[in-house]
Amino acid sequence: MPTKNPWDLTPFEMQKELSRYVIGQDEALAALTNAVWNNRQLFLLKKKGKSVRRYPPTVNVLFAAPRGNGKTSLLTTLADLFELPFVTIDATTLSAEGYIGKKPRDSFEELLQKTQGNEELARQAIVHIDEIDKQRDRGRRGDVQGFAVQDALLKLLEGNPILLSNGRVLDLSTVTFVATGAFEGISRRGNEPWLNEEDLVAYGMSRQFLARFSIKRWMNTLDEKALRRIVVESEASVAKRLINAFRDLKGVDLQFEEGAIDAIIKLAYEKRGGARALNDVIETHLSHLKALLPEVVSGVKGYIVEAETVTKGQAPRVVHGNSSFTPIDLRDSEAKSEEQPAEKKQIVVIGEPVPKSEVVPKASPPPAPKPPPPKSPVAKAPPPPPPPPKAPEPTVPTPAFPTPISRPAVTPTTTPKPLSWVPYPPRLLRKRKRLIAFSCVALTLFLVLLLYQLLRPVKSPEGGTRPTAPEGLPTPGLIEKLNKAEPPSKRVSYRQGY
Repeated sequence: MPTKNPWDLTPFEMQKELSRYVIGQDEALAALTNAVWNNRQLFLLKKKGKSVRRYPPTVNVLFAAPRGNGKTSLLTTLADLFELPFVTIDATTLSAEGYIGKKPRDSFEELLQKTQGNEELARQAIVHIDEIDKQRDRGRRGDVQGFAVQDALLKLLEGNPILLSNGRVLDLSTVTFVATGAFEGISRRGNEPWLNEEDLVAYGMSRQFLARFSIKRWMNTLDEKALRRIVVESEASVAKRLINAFRDLKGVDLQFEEGAIDAIIKLAYEKRGGARALNDVIETHLSHLKALLPEVVSGVKGYIVEAETVTKGQAPRVVHGNSSFTPIDLRDSEAKSEEQPAEKKQIVVIGEPVPKSEVVPKASPPPAPKPPPPKSPVAKAPPPPPPPPKAPEPTVPTPAFPTPISRPAVTPTTTPKPLSWVPYPPRLLRKRKRLIAFSCVALTLFLVLLLYQLLRPVKSPEGGTRPTAPEGLPTPGLIEKLNKAEPPSKRVSYRQGY
């Protein structure tokens, strides 16, 4: 964790702190830290009630890189180090409004739960839209994904307020949106760091969606040199975590030889999985090391992992307590070659005691050299004149940007209720009542018209009305009775009907 208040760090200090954990992505670190710092300043200005029209707008970032290059690790590390709320939206599960599938607003309800209902803290969050390349347009008619999901995300990326299902409104104008994807099929143009917009449009991304991201860039592909730096230098290295487990749980040291590190890097590079492949190799090929934790006996001072331990699954060499053993810190070969061991290490196989005859005795110190004979005094040369003082370097004025203030402690006044206890939104409730009232009126009118059609008197073709049959359909007796009351030209037979 940074010793300084994370809310008072500059973008350069944030990048320097992140570089201890994320290796080989310096350009991406610079772009992300600048975006987060810029959006945080906008939040502080709005909190003071000042206008933000004179300052840069909210910055959103789009990263493209093959799998295993540290896209997700970069964002989670940034959120953990600087105490920023973080939520991930899996783009593969999203669908258009009105269809089955997850909606973007569901993730913001989860964000409010993480911040315990603190809207000010949620407005400074980092929202990660993962696998956004899976929502490209595939040209299928009636597709509820693709352009439909991209259009649904437009209002969120613009920073418009969002209405949640519990009736609360969350302002997204200072939230940092970071979209990531592999974009398989798009090749990088040389060493150009920026994503080509025409390539993304041809891939299936809409121009309106891409316009919401101020920064669109590639992340560096990790080669063997970068993988070595991750194993040796990164604070998040799995090898260092394994060393800490042995040191903290059992009080023994674990050391990786150069051959073991080379074997780990070679196996990881063959998988073409980036930094994630390093974790897979260590967890797969060094799983038997974890079995040594409960088996550590007294007198064991440490273990040494060799190349055969990685490639063939052999047990590591053991160093007993009567042997000298320097605690390991993973460094490169050049730094290790500068220091020579003071005496030979005693290394034996696991479980075998160290014979006294094989212990290498300490070498006796060499005799002190005789002091040289005194020389005749010689007149010393006068000391050289002191160099002239250097002119002070001109100071560059710092741009006048509002100084960030410390974040106040979050003390929620009331315990937030779960979302399931929140009543139905009033606005939607009124709309639902109006719909029910309209349906009742329409149904009443329909029933009135139906009764009118059934009960109205029957009209004859020549005009006038005839009495309707009280018993339903006409009978022969009824027709004969009616015919007596009519002239012969208007009489009908039973077959002709009533």
